[in-house]
Amino acid sequence: MPISSIVLLLFILAILFLVIGFITRKTAWKIMGMLLLGAFACFTYVVLRALSRM
Repeated sequence: MPISSIVLLLFILAILFLVIGFITRKTAWKIMGMLLLGAFACFTYVVLRALSRM
């Protein structure tokens, strides 16, 4: 499984958790979504830095 598809899956999961959180008005889902978005952002930053060094 290539890295790009894992990142995309992470992003889709984060959006899904946020949407579920806003529909059900449960904070836990929103927090999980925010954490996943944070992880996605960090991962993207690391990948972009690695690519710029090449």
